[in-house]
Amino acid sequence: MATSGGRGVGLSVLTGLIAIVLGIILLADPNASLKTVIYLFGIMVIVYGVARAVSGLMGHMESRSAGIVGGILAIIAGVAIIAWPKMSALTLLYVIAGWAIASGVWDVVGAFASDASGGRKLWSAIVGVVSVVFGLILFVHPAEGALAMLWFIGVYLIVLGFMRIVVGVFGAAGRVAEQQGSQGPHPF
Repeated sequence: MATSGGRGVGLSVLTGLIAIVLGIILLADPNASLKTVIYLFGIMVIVYGVARAVSGLMGHMESRSAGIVGGILAIIAGVAIIAWPKMSALTLLYVIAGWAIASGVWDVVGAFASDASGGRKLWSAIVGVVSVVFGLILFVHPAEGALAMLWFIGVYLIVLGFMRIVVGVFGAAGRVAEQQGSQGPHPF
């Protein structure tokens, strides 16, 4: 998720930390109840969607429409996950794969539509590409089993979380450099 304001940087780091925690939980106990995983993932997707849509509405993203549409799609996916927790693991897999592809495409679009620095733009695009690749892999190999899916989702969430934190750090560093550049060199 490419962002332009300070709140967007915090949002990137926050969603990154949430993704890492959820990924660690999945890897630590892969035999956990699939229903629990469904609820946790659904809640994470809704929180992400609301935050993304609000950031888009408030103009804290390079592309307002990408933020709003991506957020709405994430909210719909999260609500669907929570509303039908007894859906089969295969159906959940397709919902997760679709969400990963959609959010990844919006991240790539947001990165290229932004006027952010090269490093931040690059990392935003990489986050999007990783999400798209993850979603495509789930679509191509759906029958590998729920346990493998949970492990794969756990690894994906940890990688995605770290990458979102990197995007947030690049955003914060870019803002500091812009502020220092406009104020001249610091005397100390």
